[in-house]
Amino acid sequence: MMTVAVPSIRAGVLAPILRWMVERGLSVEDALEKAALCPWIAEDADRFAPIVNSVELLRRLGRTQGPDVFCRIGAGTNFGEAGAIGVIALARPTPREALLTIVDFMPRHSSSERIAVESTPSGVRLIDRWDLAFDAEALHFVQQYVAALALTICAATAAEAPLFSRTEIVPHPTAGIAHLRPWFGQVEAAKGRHLVIDIPARVADARIRRPAGEFGPVSPDCSGPVADADFVRSVGWTISAMMGSGSCSIEDVAVAAGTSARTLQRRLAACGTVFSGLVDEARQDMALHLLGSSALPMGEIARRLGYANASALTRAIRRWTGETPRAIRAGSFGENRMRRNATGKAGVRW
Repeated sequence: MMTVAVPSIRAGVLAPILRWMVERGLSVEDALEKAALCPWIAEDADRFAPIVNSVELLRRLGRTQGPDVFCRIGAGTNFGEAGAIGVIALARPTPREALLTIVDFMPRHSSSERIAVESTPSGVRLIDRWDLAFDAEALHFVQQYVAALALTICAATAAEAPLFSRTEIVPHPTAGIAHLRPWFGQVEAAKGRHLVIDIPARVADARIRRPAGEFGPVSPDCSGPVADADFVRSVGWTISAMMGSGSCSIEDVAVAAGTSARTLQRRLAACGTVFSGLVDEARQDMALHLLGSSALPMGEIARRLGYANASALTRAIRRWTGETPRAIRAGSFGENRMRRNATGKAGVRW
C-alpha cells in the first residue's frame, strides 16, 4: 500500500473554531486564506483538509486570541458540530463508550492521529498521539483542542466538575500550562509528546444527556481508513481544500504533503496524471458544488476558483456539462452532481 501523500483529517473538526470566530466578528475568510485553506472548507464536515494547514490555522488563532483560546472554544461547543466523529460519539450512552467509539472511528477520521482509551482502577485514560513532527507551540494548541473536545463529551453528562482528574499536555513555549488549570483542573507538563487525560469513573460512566440527532445522520462516505487512500486521491483532497484560497499551487500542496514540488510532480507522473489536471478536476467539482449549494454570483465563484471572469467560468461549465449555469441552478443537474460529489450536506458558508 502506498502511504497517503498528504496527511489529512475530516474538516468538521474546524467547524466549532470557525463558528466561534464568526460569533466574535473575526475574519474567517482572512484566517483561512493565511492558512491556505478555501473559504468553504468546513461546509461539508466530512470532506478532508490537509493537517499541516489546519494546524497552521490553530497556531495563528492561538497567537492572536490567547493561549487558552481552544478551551474557550470548547466551552461553547457541542461535539456533534464536528461531523461524523462527533455524531457517533454523542450517540453513545456514556463518555467511556463515546471515547471507545472514537478510537474505532479514528482511522476513518484522520491519517495521522492515534487515540487510545484504557481502563484504569479509577476510571478511564485517554492518550492522544500524532505521527507528525509538530513543534511545541503547534502541539500545545492541537492537544489543547483535543482535550477541550473531550471535555465537551464529559460535559454532556450531569457529572459535577472537575470532569478530568489529571491532564498531561505539552507546555506552550512561553505560557506554559497554568492557563489550562481553570479549564482542566490538575494539569501537568507531559513527559513525552503525548496528551494524557485521566477521567474519573463517576464521569466516564455517567449518562450523556444531549442527543446528537439534531446534526443529522452520519454520512455514508465514512468507511475506509484515511491512510489507505491512494496518492492521487489524497492530492485531490488537498487541492479542493485549498481551492479558493488564492494560493493553490503545486508548491503549497507539496508543503502540505511534506515533500518537494519536484517529487510531487514525479509521483503524480508515475500515477499517470499531472498536477494541472487535478486542479482542473477540483475546479469543476467546486464550481458545480457552489452553483448547486449557494446563491453566490458567477463573478464571485469565478474569482475564487481562479477564472479571469464570469464568462470564462460559464464557458468552462458549458464544456463540462453542456448546460448553462442558470440551467444547472434551476434544474436537477446541480442537485444530482452534488449527491455524487459531496460526502455530506452543504452547510453555512463561514
